[in-house]
Amino acid sequence: MRPVRTLAAAAVTVAAITVLARVAGFGRVVVFSDAVGDNCLGDVYNTANLVPNVLFEVVAGGMLAGALVPVLAGPLAAGTAEGRERASRTASAVLTWAVLALVLVAVLTAVLARPVADLLLQDKGTECPGALPLAVGMLYVFLPQVPLYGVAVVLGGALQAQRRFTASAVAPLASSLVVMAAYAVFAAALPGGTDLASAPLSSLPGGALAVLTWGTTLGVLAMALTHAPALRSQIRWRPALRPAPGDGAALRRLALAGLTILFAQQAVAVTAVALANDRAAGSVTQWGWAWTLFLLPYAVLAVPVATAVFPRLAAASGPRAPDLAALLASTARLVTLASAAGAAGLAAAALPIAAFFLLGDGSPGDPGDLATALVVFAPALLGYGLTALLVRTLYAVGRGRAAAVAATAGWLLVLGAAPLLVLALPPERVVTALALAHTLGLTLAGVLLVIAVRRACGVAALAGLPRAVLAGAVAALLAGGAGHGVASVLPLATTSQALVAGVVAGAVAGLLWLAVVALLDRRDVAALAGRFARVLPVRGARAPRAEGAQPDERDGSHEQDGSRR
Repeated sequence: MRPVRTLAAAAVTVAAITVLARVAGFGRVVVFSDAVGDNCLGDVYNTANLVPNVLFEVVAGGMLAGALVPVLAGPLAAGTAEGRERASRTASAVLTWAVLALVLVAVLTAVLARPVADLLLQDKGTECPGALPLAVGMLYVFLPQVPLYGVAVVLGGALQAQRRFTASAVAPLASSLVVMAAYAVFAAALPGGTDLASAPLSSLPGGALAVLTWGTTLGVLAMALTHAPALRSQIRWRPALRPAPGDGAALRRLALAGLTILFAQQAVAVTAVALANDRAAGSVTQWGWAWTLFLLPYAVLAVPVATAVFPRLAAASGPRAPDLAALLASTARLVTLASAAGAAGLAAAALPIAAFFLLGDGSPGDPGDLATALVVFAPALLGYGLTALLVRTLYAVGRGRAAAVAATAGWLLVLGAAPLLVLALPPERVVTALALAHTLGLTLAGVLLVIAVRRACGVAALAGLPRAVLAGAVAALLAGGAGHGVASVLPLATTSQALVAGVVAGAVAGLLWLAVVALLDRRDVAALAGRFARVLPVRGARAPRAEGAQPDERDGSHEQDGSRR
C-alpha cells in the first residue's frame, strides 16, 4: 500500500471514529443542558471541572502530547530490537514521571481546594449561595482525573508513534457515554418538580450530586482504560526514571515548547471562565457550549489528519527533504479546505444550534449571545486547523521553539484581547466577546506558524497553500452567509424545528461551499476526492511496516489525541 494511500486511510478511519465520538460529545452537552442547564449548579460544576484539565495541561500536557511521538517514532520505525528497547525505556520513564508528578499536583491542589475554588468562582459565590462549599466538594472528586489524563496521553502517544490511531479516537466516545449516563441518572435522582434554576444549591440531594461528580471522573477513567492496548504493543512498560541516552535532551526541548504553548492556552481557559463568572448566571455554561461546538469541526476535520501524519513527518529524512515537502504540502491544503468547510457549517447553523440548546434548557429560546458567538468563532477554524498540523510539523523537524513562539503569541493575543472585549461589549454579550478574542488570536497563530514552517522546511513544503486558503475562505464566507440567511427565516420555536433548520442550513452551506471551492481550486478538490475514493474500501488504519520491521501485535488498536476540555 502506498504511503499516501495509507495516510488517507488512517485519516479517514480516525475521522469516522471521531465523528461518532463528537456526536456523543454533542449528545453529552445536550443531555447536560437538559439535566443541569445554564444555572448556578451548571456554572459551579463547569468551574470545578475546569481545574483538573488546567492542572494536567499546565503540569504535563504540553510535555506529553507533543514530545513523545517524535522521540519514539524514529526508533520504532527502524523495526529493530534495539530500537524497541530504546523506545520502551524512554516511554516507561515518561509514564513514571507523569504519574508521580500529577499525583503530587492533585494532592497539593486538594489541600488548597477552597482558595482555588474561591478564586475561580469570582462573584458567583455571592450570586449563588452555597456555591463555594459545593465547588470544593466537587473539586475533591474531580482531582483524581489529573493522573488519569496523564496515563491516557502517554499510552496514546506510544500508540501514535507506532502509527496506531484508533484507541484515542475511541477514548472520548467512551468518556462521553459514561458521563451522559451520569447526567441522566443525576436528573432521575432529583425529587420530582425540582427546578434547578431556582432551587438553592444546599437543598440538592447529596446522592444525586455524588452521581454527577463521580460519574464525571469515571468518564476520565474510561478514557484512560481505552488506551490499554498500548500495554500489549511493541513497547515493554516497567517503572523507570531515566529515558534512553540522548532522548532526555530531545524530550526536554520539545517538552519546554509544548509546556509554553499549553501554559498560555490554559491561562486563557482560566481567564475565560473568570470573565464569564463575573457576568450573568449561566454565562460559563454558555461559553462551554460555544467552545465545545467550535471544537466539533476542528476535531473531526483537522485533528485526524494532523494526527495521522505526525509520525510520518517525524520519520522523514529531514526538514527540507522532498518526501517531507510533498507530504506536508498536500496535507496542509487538505486541512485548510476541511477547516474552511467546518467554518461554513458552523456559521450557517449557528442560529438553530443556539436555539436548540437554549430551548432544551427550558429558556424562551432566544439564540442571542450564543448564536453570535458561533458566527464570530467560525473564521478561527482556519487558523486553529493549521495550528494542529503545523505545530506537529515543527516538533517533527526539531523546531519546537519556533512552534512555541508562534502558537504562544496567538494565545497571548487572546489573553490580552478577551478582558478588553468583555468590557467593551454589553454584559449579555460576554460569550461573543470571548469568541472574538479567540478568533483574533488563533488566526494570528496560524499565520505565524505558516511563516515558521516556511523558514524551517522551505517554500515547497507549503506549495499551493495560498490558493487553498483563498478558495476555502471565499467559499466559507459565501456558503456560511447563505446558510445563515436560510436559517434566519426558518421557524425555531421548538427543538425539533431548530434541528430541522440546522440540517437545512448546513446542507445549503455544504453544497454551496463545495461548488465555490470546486470553481476556485478544482485541482485540489479533484485530487482529494480521488485519494479518498481509493482508500474508503480499506479496512483498518495501520501503516505498512518499514523494510525489515518486525510485525506488531495485532490487537487492532490505533490512536488519536482527543480534546479533554
